[in-house]
Amino acid sequence: VVRGELREALSEEIAATLHENAEPAADAALRPAPRVSGALAAHYAPRTPLQLIASDLDGTLLPHGQQALEPAVLAAIAALNARGIRFCVLSGRSGPDLAGFFSSLPQSPIFGCENGALVFAGDRVLCQFPLPRPLCRELTAQLLAEPEGGVSLTTAAGCFVITQNEEFVRRVDAGLSPAAPSRRVGATEDIPGEIVKVSAWFGGRAEDARARFAPVWTRYVNLRVSGEWLEFSRAHKGTALPPAELTSPAMRPMPTRPMTPLALRSSSPRPAATTCSR
Repeated sequence: VVRGELREALSEEIAATLHENAEPAADAALRPAPRVSGALAAHYAPRTPLQLIASDLDGTLLPHGQQALEPAVLAAIAALNARGIRFCVLSGRSGPDLAGFFSSLPQSPIFGCENGALVFAGDRVLCQFPLPRPLCRELTAQLLAEPEGGVSLTTAAGCFVITQNEEFVRRVDAGLSPAAPSRRVGATEDIPGEIVKVSAWFGGRAEDARARFAPVWTRYVNLRVSGEWLEFSRAHKGTALPPAELTSPAMRPMPTRPMTPLALRSSSPRPAATTCSR
């Protein structure tokens, strides 16, 4: 996963990783001399032809405070696609929000969104990591008992909220694409599809909330603080990088593998993260 080294100009960094594959006179977007150390270039030098490059978005491709990608970044991704090298964007953002940054490209990147819980290529779901409904129900009940009184639940179809707090809805929608706002429901049973992430806003109390929820819930899910939010899922950005099926020409969709049911109050350890494999 190529991360912060891409901040200033993605094309310059890709030059370091592709120098064994790129033709000297081809693809101007890939030719600029890299400004990375020799050790980094050697680390990323491919032993076999590259098929996939993955990068974070915020703070990497997209500097903090910037609202759009630089033309040089988009040109470099298009040049990669022209060589048959797929590009994967890893982010905690939603799929529609990510897609808006890359809509000008002829070929959409692969999106590992919701911190890896959903993997999209275009409008196709390649992989997802669902949470069991009993777990979602109990977790939602505990989060609704908090003073903030709101829960956000994410599926491949979008974001759903359970709350009586209008300010909570506004906070959820502020992090979503305007084209895909949240939908309010009364209970987890009203949400169609597989739930892959549960989130709650705690403001300045997020770290304190994590300390309280972690002893029970980290046995079953990954729990992370994201700004003022507490997020529960079975995934992380690394789980959005399944094996070679992602870069196969056919781009076959991969099946969802359910989580092994567990008694929520048992002392059993949290199951290992499911990978996207047949």
